[in-house]
Amino acid sequence: MSPTRARVQTAVALAVLLPALIDAADIPFTLPWVAAALATADGL
Repeated sequence: MSPTRARVQTAVALAVLLPALIDAADIPFTLPWVAAALATADGL
């Protein structure tokens, strides 16, 4: 497996898990960095 493929797979896995992780940590979705991270994850 190439390093690029591993990075892409990791990015996709984090994008899928990010909303659940933020929700489980009880972090408000209205924080600017959370909103930006979720928008970026949604874009993937």
